[in-house]
Amino acid sequence: MAVTWNGAAVLAKVQAAAGQGIDVGTKAVEAEAVRLIREGPKTGVVYTWIGTSKNDPARAFLVRAPQGHRFWAKLRPTPHQASDAGEAPANDSGALIASIDSEVDRNKLLSSVSAAGLIPLFLEYGTRYMEPRPFMRVAAINKAKEIQAGVADEIAKALGSGRVQLLQAAE
Repeated sequence: MAVTWNGAAVLAKVQAAAGQGIDVGTKAVEAEAVRLIREGPKTGVVYTWIGTSKNDPARAFLVRAPQGHRFWAKLRPTPHQASDAGEAPANDSGALIASIDSEVDRNKLLSSVSAAGLIPLFLEYGTRYMEPRPFMRVAAINKAKEIQAGVADEIAKALGSGRVQLLQAAE
């Protein structure tokens, strides 16, 4: 009787399953970041004006900001409730949500979720003039256990609920 080692096949199944779990987890983090921006609590300032140029066909006014500088502005169609320090950013134009993207490398079992540009960076970590409005780190923390469980479930499914056939007897 001959015995054949199936370790390479088992390892390939585990890697493929782990990649699937990481892919699902990455999409969950991306969705959580979007949810935090859209639905999270917002307790900051309510803005009724929006910046514009003096050549805007809609009626524009020269407005003096609390800091003393003046800018052209017009009334917003609907007021905007901003986020306060420590809250996820409030959705205004949708540009922040549109900038969120994810990448998965199943071969290396790596993934990333990111938001493109400097504005998301300033929002996430704050500036000397603004406290942080974290959303990406919070999304990853909120989904960490779900990702771990998802990867473990995918591996268990691939291996047949935990039964591994490492050796195959050939007659």
